[in-house]
Amino acid sequence: MAEKLYKCTNYFNCSFADEEGKTFKESELEEIDGVFVCPKCKKPVEEVVSKKPLPLGLIAGIAAGVIALGAGGFFLFGNKDKEAKKPAAPVVVEEPVGEEPEVVEEPVVVEEPVAQPEPAKPVKTQPSQPSYPTVGNFSGQKKNGFPHGQGTLTFTQKRLIDTHDEKGRMAEVGDYIIGEWDNGHLIQGKWYDAQNNPKGSITIGKAMNPDADHTLGKVK
Repeated sequence: MAEKLYKCTNYFNCSFADEEGKTFKESELEEIDGVFVCPKCKKPVEEVVSKKPLPLGLIAGIAAGVIALGAGGFFLFGNKDKEAKKPAAPVVVEEPVGEEPEVVEEPVVVEEPVAQPEPAKPVKTQPSQPSYPTVGNFSGQKKNGFPHGQGTLTFTQKRLIDTHDEKGRMAEVGDYIIGEWDNGHLIQGKWYDAQNNPKGSITIGKAMNPDADHTLGKVK
């Protein structure tokens, strides 16, 4: 029986371990506490296990298996190569049918109209004394006994506003005019009804000869 061989595995620390192929027989080693140690570094050594040659029958069996696997692989991959060389069937791609885009109706925001405040109605001034008993009451500026300048006339009967008014507008009972006067004739003003509702604006202008015809008469 061959004597066992050992080697040092204390690499980089022992030159025997770093030396390639360096082995020791049991007779060359020192045994410490039942363990063989390296004669140089005194570290435990490992047994070198020799590899036995494989029997010829086993080698022949392995070779036959390799040949059989090679033949099977050639048959398998050879058929795949043939199948890969076959022309591929054309792929029919169905075009999507055009669909009309969905129309999303956006909510319509309706803004409610903001109520406009009603204009302040003018305050009708009361005359200090009746000026025109047959027409109405006048309160304002006068000249030579006739309305002249700014003033307010309140009608006590239905009558023509001014003889120089080309539109011939008629005032109702209770109507009043806040405006400008010239020697008894209305030049311009704002016309309101008895409930202080505006009826319109009046613009007549100055008369060519206001002394010839006094619409309202002389103030007493």
